[in-house]
Amino acid sequence: PFIVAAAMSSALPHADTMLAQMSAGGGTDRTMVEIAIVTQNTRALVRLLDEIGAPRNSAGGSLQFGSMAQLLDGLKRAGKSITQLQSGGDEALKQALKRAAGVFDRARVIAADVAAPIDQRVAALPLLGRGLGRQDEDLQILLSLLAPQSPVELQLAAVGAIGLLNLAPIPERLLAGWDGCG
Repeated sequence: PFIVAAAMSSALPHADTMLAQMSAGGGTDRTMVEIAIVTQNTRALVRLLDEIGAPRNSAGGSLQFGSMAQLLDGLKRAGKSITQLQSGGDEALKQALKRAAGVFDRARVIAADVAAPIDQRVAALPLLGRGLGRQDEDLQILLSLLAPQSPVELQLAAVGAIGLLNLAPIPERLLAGWDGCG
């Protein structure tokens, strides 16, 4: 634990470079993401968002979704949201958020595509409803996956994704479909 603490304290000035390298290598480190958020290291967040938003082949989509979900989870643990990041950030951060918005669009398309591999669909679900817009559309996709016709893995992932959201219409919309369950 002491070695990890020493390494992390030394990493603070280099968080942007380390995050970019980790993300380029196929993922992000939760601790480094949280350091960038808590220390409000805009440069690190911009580089992370640029790496997450970089175009990838279809196989890399799951990694993109996972990295964005880690960022969103880190923001949530820090008591922040992507909306707050956008409204309180400098121009470079706002532009990086715009460039990374395509990840949410791809997640929405993959989640709703019945022909897409289930593992990619499951990876996309934690992003739905957590972007900068289209929450109602995302909620509808998640609710549609709760149907008995959906594979169990998707149903479970949809329930988990709905649990991450704080949207007023969720209870009413869940109960509206209750009669069709069972």
